[in-house]
Amino acid sequence: IWTLSFSDSNSDKIGDLIGIIQKLDYLRRLGVGAIFLRPIMRVEKSGLGVIEYNKLASKIGNFEQFNELIIKAHKKEIQLSTGIRVLIDFPLVLTSISNPWFDKSALASVHPEDAHFADFFIWRRGIPNSEFISEYCGSTLKYFHVKGRPDLPVLHWTNKNVSDTIKAALKFWINKGVDGFHFSSIEYLYRSEDGKNPNWEKIAKILRSLRIFLDDERGGGNAREKM
Repeated sequence: IWTLSFSDSNSDKIGDLIGIIQKLDYLRRLGVGAIFLRPIMRVEKSGLGVIEYNKLASKIGNFEQFNELIIKAHKKEIQLSTGIRVLIDFPLVLTSISNPWFDKSALASVHPEDAHFADFFIWRRGIPNSEFISEYCGSTLKYFHVKGRPDLPVLHWTNKNVSDTIKAALKFWINKGVDGFHFSSIEYLYRSEDGKNPNWEKIAKILRSLRIFLDDERGGGNAREKM
């Protein structure tokens, strides 16, 4: 479900959470057992880059309405003994340049109070620009981003501060009642030195670690034993 266009409950021409709630019975009649919502959190226009992980997308509603959606979707019916499961899109590795982390990271060397953010993104000096690398605000400082999209910087996942922060955001949404996540753009979790190619071996290791974390948070799973 593309939340911004699926169902508009208040005639503002933007889909919203109440609109989805109003369509749950219709979805049940279709035999739908799960819905995948995108976007849910506050992201830039394309939906790929996060501005704020713990805030709802603009104009779709509030957390009281999100909680109502979760409760009503999970309501058991004769046809669906488990109710409708709710999955959300979770951009695991891409943010928007409008995310406050980006500027804090770039300027951490001159703002000691933001030292925690210093390596939140992949910064380099003395390398040429490319489809994957751009300069920060005309300076000699360069950062890695999605191919052809300098507005979508890539988080530095090997930095524990980053992985811990993202795991905290995942836990936030688990506590809100979501049943699962879609991780987009995972090919950017770990790249070659020039940013051009994914390192799938390293990416698989990160994803296995995340699976264990999520199973532990949800209280059960046996992913640890399987891996």
